[in-house]
Amino acid sequence: MARLAAASGDAKVAAFEAAEAKKYAVAAKRYLATFDRVTVCAADDATRLGAQFPEATFMVVPNGCAPPPASSARRPLREGPLRVLLVGTFGCYVNRDAAFFLCRDVLPALRRLTGRQIQIDLVGSGGAEALGELSTPAREPLRVPGTTALSPAVKIHDYVEDLGLLYSLADVEVVPLRAGGGTRIKILEAFAHGVPVVSTRIGAEGISVADGKHLLLADDAEAFARACLQVKENPELACGLAMRASALLHERYIPARIVDAVSALYAGIEGHEP
Repeated sequence: MARLAAASGDAKVAAFEAAEAKKYAVAAKRYLATFDRVTVCAADDATRLGAQFPEATFMVVPNGCAPPPASSARRPLREGPLRVLLVGTFGCYVNRDAAFFLCRDVLPALRRLTGRQIQIDLVGSGGAEALGELSTPAREPLRVPGTTALSPAVKIHDYVEDLGLLYSLADVEVVPLRAGGGTRIKILEAFAHGVPVVSTRIGAEGISVADGKHLLLADDAEAFARACLQVKENPELACGLAMRASALLHERYIPARIVDAVSALYAGIEGHEP
């Protein structure tokens, strides 16, 4: 995160994140081995940290997401605008950077590649304050049957209590993160709602996904834009990605699987019942 901020010219954030990294490194070295178990949310993190701290015992308790109540299957359409959804807490630097990368780099690439109307929805607490400058007028007004007019090309929603409607309207959820760790619950949430995902490789780290099977991966703006268009223009691809992603969610990331992982965490520790 410090390197990303420095590359973006944000010296204040870079200095803060570098100081945080040093603080966590000291804490890890001092305390990790004193616990019976250390939990992480991704197997990659357990492997990496296990190599750094062999005296500690790392176990994986994955993040998860409960599927929403049963509803009719989404039906991707070739026609109409490309609706792109980005969900995140924008008080977090990496989510802000993702939104700026999407709007300043990916959106121009999309406009070079297609004459299709593009609608980007940025949703999450802190968005109005942190991302206000990204809200832009569309090149032309557009009304989609059954919805309100799509006036801004980039619309900031700030905090939304129920994301169901936005997921139902989205053609693709994007995760254009360029730094971070752990796992992205926003990806699992999109899987739960049956929305195809396009992510950077860093954005999808920690989740057992395969490019082209559960989602599409791309790291530069041009490739990211092409992947979003690919999902929009190929409903069969979109449906296949969503179906396989949903199956993966139910296999590994629903609450029942989390309960199993927590039970395994305490197994064998004196004084604890499984």
